[in-house]
Amino acid sequence: MKKMKAFLLLTVLFTGCTRSRDRVLCVGFDASATAWRGGNPYEAGWAQILATSQGGDHIYAALINEKGLANGTPSIDFKIRRYSFLTDKRREYDEAVKVKLDNQRQLLDAALKKSVPAKNTEIIGFLHAAAQIFRAYPGNAVKELVVFTDGVQESGTVNLAKAQITDQEIAKIIDEDRRGGRLPNLKGVAIWFVTGPSLLTAQIGSNKLVRLEVFWTKYVQACGGELRAYSPVLVNFGGQQ
Repeated sequence: MKKMKAFLLLTVLFTGCTRSRDRVLCVGFDASATAWRGGNPYEAGWAQILATSQGGDHIYAALINEKGLANGTPSIDFKIRRYSFLTDKRREYDEAVKVKLDNQRQLLDAALKKSVPAKNTEIIGFLHAAAQIFRAYPGNAVKELVVFTDGVQESGTVNLAKAQITDQEIAKIIDEDRRGGRLPNLKGVAIWFVTGPSLLTAQIGSNKLVRLEVFWTKYVQACGGELRAYSPVLVNFGGQQ
């Protein structure tokens, strides 16, 4: 028993990581014309996310536009392997991780520069894409989803810019998506909506902004996810698991 305890202790030390489980994280950046016109308004939030990265993390990031699932492969896809006390040198490992994270900051800049502001925002399509990624990972992995958006879903089937977003309308949308098999499966996923101001939200009034939060709270719940925050900034994010 003493040998087993010693082995377990060494295993923890060898990983060099305080997070006990591997984490898969999906991040979406709204690239619609109503939320983004140029530059990189997500730089601070992206840096905040990267600062939480540790060994055992696999991070995906994509632009949210009118294509939804048709976007295919995420723009950013990288993994940080766990530190090994047996084969790694701490200074070299830390420097390699730092370089990798710096590269990811630049990749988001490059992706936005190559992008054209989208006419519509398929937030639900992005949730579907994230759900497909999460499905490929073990059930014990930490699964997190961060969505940088104004919250205004605009598509042929669900257009929150034009909808009244009453409780009845929300229930109808969820019921139709459920019956049509269109609800993303986000069971076990912790979710953050980061809803910074946009050209559209500046025009629609406080009441509708509140109703947007109600919509996404109920939609995420219907998908089995846990909405950790719906806020203008990324809050309560990056705790150890």
